[in-house]
Amino acid sequence: MHRLALFVLGTALGTAQAADARTSVDYAAQAGPGSSVLIKPMRPSGDAQYWCAAADYMRGTFGSAGTARIYVTEARSRGAARFALDPPASGPVTTFSISVGTVGNNMSVAEAQQFCYNQSIN
Repeated sequence: MHRLALFVLGTALGTAQAADARTSVDYAAQAGPGSSVLIKPMRPSGDAQYWCAAADYMRGTFGSAGTARIYVTEARSRGAARFALDPPASGPVTTFSISVGTVGNNMSVAEAQQFCYNQSIN
C-alpha cells in the first residue's frame, strides 16, 4: 500500500514536505501555477529521484493516471527542478535521457514511478 505523508509548512505557495513511506525518497514540493510543482529531493543522488518524487506528487495531489505525461518545465538549478502535467511553452523534447536538466524532457507518470521502486533496490 502506498502511503504519502504531507506536512504543510505554512506558506502562501503551499509548500509541503513529503516522505514516500514505500521508497524513503524524501523531498520538498512547492506548488506552482496550474499543475506545476517545484521538487527538491532532500538527499539527491541522481535524476531518478526527481522523477520518482514528481510522479508521487502528481499521483497524490492530482490523481494523475499512469498514462499522463510529466514535463520538466524548469531545468534543475540549486538542487530543484519544476515539473508539470502540461508541456512547457518551448514544447516537449524527444530523448532517451532521464535528465531533469533539459526543459521539455518528459515521461509518463507510470514510467517515472518505476524509479521509486528502483530506489529500494540495493
